[in-house]
Amino acid sequence: MRRVLLFLIVALGLKTAMCMAQDIVGYWGGELDVQGVKLEVFFDIAKGSNGYESKLDVPVQGARGVKVDATTFNGMDVGMEIKSQGVTFKGIYAYGIICGTFSQKGFDLPLTLRKAQRIVTIRPQEPKAPFPYKAEEVKFKNTKEGITLAGTLTTPEGNGKVPAVVLITGSGQQNRDEEMFEHKPFAVIADYLSRRGIAVLRFDDRGMGSSEQGKADATTLDLSYDAEAAVNFLKETGHFSSVGVLGHSEGCIISFMLGARKLTDFVVSLSGPAVKGSEILSAQQDSLYRLMGMPRETINAMKSTFKDCFLIIDNSETIAGARPEIESLVSILPEQVRTELVNTFMNPWMFFFCKYNPARDIAMTECPALIINGTKDMQVPYSQNVPVYRRIAAEHPNTRFEIHEIDGLNHLLQHCATGNTTEYITIDETIAPEVLDLIATFISKRK
Repeated sequence: MRRVLLFLIVALGLKTAMCMAQDIVGYWGGELDVQGVKLEVFFDIAKGSNGYESKLDVPVQGARGVKVDATTFNGMDVGMEIKSQGVTFKGIYAYGIICGTFSQKGFDLPLTLRKAQRIVTIRPQEPKAPFPYKAEEVKFKNTKEGITLAGTLTTPEGNGKVPAVVLITGSGQQNRDEEMFEHKPFAVIADYLSRRGIAVLRFDDRGMGSSEQGKADATTLDLSYDAEAAVNFLKETGHFSSVGVLGHSEGCIISFMLGARKLTDFVVSLSGPAVKGSEILSAQQDSLYRLMGMPRETINAMKSTFKDCFLIIDNSETIAGARPEIESLVSILPEQVRTELVNTFMNPWMFFFCKYNPARDIAMTECPALIINGTKDMQVPYSQNVPVYRRIAAEHPNTRFEIHEIDGLNHLLQHCATGNTTEYITIDETIAPEVLDLIATFISKRK
């Protein structure tokens, strides 16, 4: 009995000493296994005035410094919560590691965290002073919706009229630099062009930076009126010899919408789609999931479900009309998965994106257009889209397209190895120099 009691006293003493000596301050990383796909996550934990504070990084998703609402540690138990994302982590800290469970909206995944090295990124193309051009903060109004948008206008030195271009970001809310994966593509493009005699207006998407939010259920069509307001703003100054638009990804759809409305003097399309959104998403599933190592049976199952959802959306005039069929289709899935899918497809932006075919607006764009796609683009596959651009150009003699498919470039138009989205943050290059040169040469002719 004395031996057992002595063991308990020693064990309790070791536990108390271990709890007193441990601290979780530092940078911690681990891997989540999401249906066979490895996803690295990192927690940056520090001590604040009111206890522990932490931030979440998910580099491959471009998420950096996401504020964790609550971080707790009692010497052994670790807890973290991000309310807006429905994320919690609960674990136990012992012997230099934290073993626990990462949960998001009902999905539970094991996660072991270990001390990690911070990823140090190098972005050699990021603009550096001195700047041989004028940069000013500007605001303009989308009168159709009554919202004010804000951006930066860079104007080359000198008094003569020069070409001007409006930059239009890809899908998702982006700031005026189109900042993602610690790259600032639009800042790089604006700097490059303005150093070569071209004025550039880049602006915060609605709800980002200094731009007003606008309605919550905005579609690509709604966003096109923000870009239209930017074009009108430049035209009304009377300072520019021509005004055009440059879009990236979804921004290309908007660019051709404006081209079809005869509002622009030229269009530049970077990694732009020429087919319906549902076709883009289907192609993405196969290429991206395959590169991520997802099992073929899982890819096929997901593609089959999504294909049926796309068909319902395509045959429905409204979200209300599609919802019952979508809900019935996914009714056999687990509740959390079912809810996520329905919410995704019944989102107004997604509903419009899936149904909208940009080919008509592309064909109606008669101003000069520069179209650039990379051969390793896994988000808007060039093999699916470039042939459509070429077909439209051949069938519509009024179009004036300059089409380039550049070998070895991904969706961000970086030189890459595979084109996988996980590479974006690891590549130092923000945008290929040959792409910047093509853009500058094309716009310089629009005087």
